[in-house]
This record gives sequence, C-alpha cells and structure tokens, in this order.
Amino acid sequence: MYRENIMRNHTLLLASFFLFVNVFSLQFVHADPATPTLSDEAPEIKIDDPWAHDEDFKEGEWQSTASLGFNMTDGNSNTTLFTAGLSSEMEKGKNIWRFKGEHSFGEDDNETNLDQSEALAEYKRLITERMYYGLGTKYTRDDIADLKYRVWINPVLGYFLYKNKDVKFNIEGGPSYVFEEQGDDTNDYFAPRFGERLSYAVSKTASILHEAYVTLDTTDSDNYIIEARLGLSTTVTETISLVITIEDIYDNVPAEGRVRNDLGMFSTLSLAF
Repeated sequence: MYRENIMRNHTLLLASFFLFVNVFSLQFVHADPATPTLSDEAPEIKIDDPWAHDEDFKEGEWQSTASLGFNMTDGNSNTTLFTAGLSSEMEKGKNIWRFKGEHSFGEDDNETNLDQSEALAEYKRLITERMYYGLGTKYTRDDIADLKYRVWINPVLGYFLYKNKDVKFNIEGGPSYVFEEQGDDTNDYFAPRFGERLSYAVSKTASILHEAYVTLDTTDSDNYIIEARLGLSTTVTETISLVITIEDIYDNVPAEGRVRNDLGMFSTLSLAF
C-alpha cells in the first residue's frame, strides 16, 4: 500500500508539474530580435493572440495518426510488449470530432502481464468562440485488472481557456452514465465526470499532450476513478514522430484481489496522415 501511494503521488506530481509549466508558458511574450544598441528606443513587443486566425490552417481536414510500438527481450528474460493505436480529429466551422482506438498487449516469460483496450468517440459544437456542448462515449477493458468492460456515455458542457493553431486547452464536465462488468459484478450508475485536456505544439518538432478526468459514482462515494495521461512527442521525419506516454489510472474500488493504481509508460512511433 505504501509503495502504491508513493507511485500514485509521484505520477500526479509529475502530471501537475507539466501542466503548470504548459499553462504558465501560454503567457510568454515574444520580443522581436534586435541587435543591442545604446539607443533608448525600446524593442517592439508582440503578444500572441490566443484567438488569432491561422492562415495556413485548412478547415475541415482530418488530422489522423497511427501509432505502433514493439519491445522484446530474449535470453535470461523473455518479454514482449506490443502497442497499437489510431486517432483522428477534425474541426469544421463550429463542429469538432475526435475518434481514438488503442490496444496494448505484453508477456513476461510467456505469462500475460498486459492486455487492455480503449476506444472513444466525441462530438463537440461551439456555442460561442470558447464555450461548447457535446456528447461522447468511451469504452475500456483491462484483462489484468479483471475489468471486462466499462462504457461511459458523456454529455458535456465545456470551455476553451485557450485555443489557437498551436494550443488547445479546455475544461469540461457533465452527467455521465457508466456501464461496467468488473470481477464478478455487473453495475450501471450515474457518475458526474469532470476533466481537462491540453495539447500544445511547443515548436515545429515537439508537442505535449496532457489530459485528466475524474468520474464519481453517485451511488457509492468510495467508488471513483481518476485517469491521467501525459504524452511527449518529437518529430523524426515530416510525418513520423517518437511519442512517449505516461498513463495512470486510479480505481478506488478495483476488482477483488487487484490493486487500485495502474501506472504505465509506453514509447511508440506515430505516423501522421
């Protein structure tokens, strides 16, 4: 239990640190480069407009990526780890679509130690330049955690705190409903869900993705789920990137015989198309 709490606290601290750095950096101002002189004239200061139009942005095009990761050891230890995923997003007018699917599988000495899948579909429509409403659904399973399935139905109301061609930072919440089969129990319950998502193109070759969500069971105050993800991406070629992702899922009421916290770190190659 002590080790579990330490791992969870370290993960939350790491995610919070990166989120703080990212949000703080949004306030950064860029001064035009100038050769130092003895002149009293101050250099021109330009402040980024978070709602500025991007002349290179092509509205209505799908932005899609396929990711693949594979690790293997042989000899004194025999391990394999395979991860694959596909995601796609599009913004057109006031409409925003997002789809994602992922699967991970691992073995250690021919014994399965990782077998999980996730899929989601989301639609958002802007009410104003910053506020939106939407509807989403998410499916997840984890054989090692004895979670046969968990499905969320998520109507949301959200707000973009910052949004331009390089940065999208939004918060949202809504009255979700959850269906799940975990261990020997099958449940469904009303569960308010709140979260935030930040995608930040730090430069032309590096980007950061951070998201965190909390699901609360209204029928059992002890039953709550915290999901957090931090992804760091750097380009290898024009279309291929190396992505390192840290995921932490904390289920306060896990299946019998399972621990509350699952922490994972994955490296994949991502192809944009």
